[in-house]
Amino acid sequence: MDLAPLARASRRACADICRAHWMRGTTPFDRRHCGNAVRLHAGCVVLRIRWAETSLEADPVANLLAHARRWLTIADRYMQCKIGALLDDVEWSVPRRG
Repeated sequence: MDLAPLARASRRACADICRAHWMRGTTPFDRRHCGNAVRLHAGCVVLRIRWAETSLEADPVANLLAHARRWLTIADRYMQCKIGALLDDVEWSVPRRG
């Protein structure tokens, strides 16, 4: 199974996740504290994705479905501007105030 296209798309998406803290209106007014928490969470999400991609190299057929679900969760929460809670299986950070 050729994973090169997946790796290229993943690199681009991870770069967007790392810039997610720049999204307007997604963090409370205490920008320094909340911005740091969102950046920390984004870094943890990117590390989790990279770790999961190593499992794809080991057994792509068995791990591809879980990896796809993880990306769908990230995409859904990103579209809802929940950039402080992109994934549940990484360290928690400051959520958006409602």
